[in-house]
Amino acid sequence: MKTFAISTLIAACVLSTSVCAQTLSRADEFDIKNTAEYAVKKATMKTGEPVATQGGYFVPVTVAGTKCKVFVHPYMPQSEMAPPIRWDADAAACAK
Repeated sequence: MKTFAISTLIAACVLSTSVCAQTLSRADEFDIKNTAEYAVKKATMKTGEPVATQGGYFVPVTVAGTKCKVFVHPYMPQSEMAPPIRWDADAAACAK
């Protein structure tokens, strides 16, 4: 898994040096950054199964060896103009 992340980052670096002669469009730059971020997240973050509690779910997440819990609950819009989001999450509580 780490090999995949490293090879992806190396490929992104090689791509960026080979494309330096041309300027990247904003959309390509955004896509390249997101692809690199996703590769790192996939290699360093593991998410467990949600556990139902009163009013929401606790989801165990391991980030680079640190165990955390995230409380996910239904989204309560502040106004009628709020975007249609189904779930909201509180800040992660991580073990020290």
